[in-house]
Amino acid sequence: MGERADPQNKGSRKSVDNDDMVAALVQFENGVHGHIGASRVTWGYKCGLRWEVHGTKGTIIFEQERLNELKLFTRQDDPATDGFRTILTGPDHPPYSAFLPNGGHSLGYMDVKICELHELLQSIETGEAAWPSFNDGLVIEQVMDAVDKSSLSGQWVDVGKN
Repeated sequence: MGERADPQNKGSRKSVDNDDMVAALVQFENGVHGHIGASRVTWGYKCGLRWEVHGTKGTIIFEQERLNELKLFTRQDDPATDGFRTILTGPDHPPYSAFLPNGGHSLGYMDVKICELHELLQSIETGEAAWPSFNDGLVIEQVMDAVDKSSLSGQWVDVGKN
């Protein structure tokens, strides 16, 4: 990983044992290509979790700093007015209505954690599988391991055979 300046001891360097940034090209089972990127040192973000899905019919974007909004673009939009539109969460988007009866009021980070805990407890009570599951977590770990192996080897790594 290398080393970086030690802010506690001017002029000295400190060992780094984790990645500050990662970027990976991926190919899914259905042949669709994607890009995964993460950085814990990018300037300007407070909580910059973001995902974008680009497809043949449009794009959808989620940013955690704007927790109650989705950005949506569809190719069928009128070319004279096309561009991203903002979808604000409201009572038609579960579990929003459990907290607030009308739209335009924001759910916060802790509200989302309560929703996650509710879903976990409900899955325990009903015996239905929770999402995400421990197996989902394992698959994420396998993807991260494959990215690491690919970086070291310079080769594509099949997660299913990893």
